[in-house]
Amino acid sequence: MTPTSKPQILPDLVIKAMWIATENNGTCTPLGVWVTVANEGQAKSRTFRLKVNDLEQDIIDRLEVGQSQSFWAMGYVMGQNLAVADVNRQVVERDETNNQLQQYLPIPTPLPNCVPTDSPTPTPIATNTPALTPRPTVINGTTPTPISLYLAGEVLLQGRRDYRGSQIRLSESACSASPTGTVVATTEANGHFEVNLTLPNPPQCLYVQQTGYLWGQHGAPNGNLGQLTLPAGDMNQDGTIDIFDMSYIGLRYRGNDLTADLNQDGAVNIFDLSLVSGNYHKRAPVTNW
Repeated sequence: MTPTSKPQILPDLVIKAMWIATENNGTCTPLGVWVTVANEGQAKSRTFRLKVNDLEQDIIDRLEVGQSQSFWAMGYVMGQNLAVADVNRQVVERDETNNQLQQYLPIPTPLPNCVPTDSPTPTPIATNTPALTPRPTVINGTTPTPISLYLAGEVLLQGRRDYRGSQIRLSESACSASPTGTVVATTEANGHFEVNLTLPNPPQCLYVQQTGYLWGQHGAPNGNLGQLTLPAGDMNQDGTIDIFDMSYIGLRYRGNDLTADLNQDGAVNIFDLSLVSGNYHKRAPVTNW
């Protein structure tokens, strides 16, 4: 009689809430984003890295089963704020697709006032200002009129039927050799994304990123961009599918590390290896929209 394999008992980190506030409700501290992370799995989590917009911090406190805890990061974005738990996949989880939350957050009004005292003036603390935070540029004494930007498209993931979770980034700089800019949207299950923003300047490049896939880009994005399929197999995210990616899959073949499960069928098997080998020597960026 063939023994039945036991299901894995794993943690599951989920972003439950985000809001903008000061770190300690004081009157002389800058605003930042509070993020509540919960462990909805069946095992205690290990140390993980939390990303809030462009800032990252290691979370040393391990979350027990059913426990939630809130963390603060300095600065905020005028558009959608993004929080990602376990951004570099240190924790093997029950569900690797529910680690992030992206929302427009209300900014407290009035902003906290700093009442003058006899104490020495504190040194200003630099806040996190992402690339796409609206801030008009003065040219020849005039302020340009902000532009309204609409973008839409579909991003498909080779080998999968569920295309959700790809990050859409916009940058004010020309397209470069690696993705930059601010995350403004994530794709839905059918691969669709849509962006409505008011910006001081038109973006020069749109990037698309998904873990385990070559990244894509589109120069001077505007309107409906069409459909793009990302090739599977860039496991180490270096922009090239090569022997290192093959080794990553091979070392996890028929194992329990589902970060190598490219097609998300619940197992690391020949189908995942086939995806990588079929794309061997392909490079990013993918531009065939």
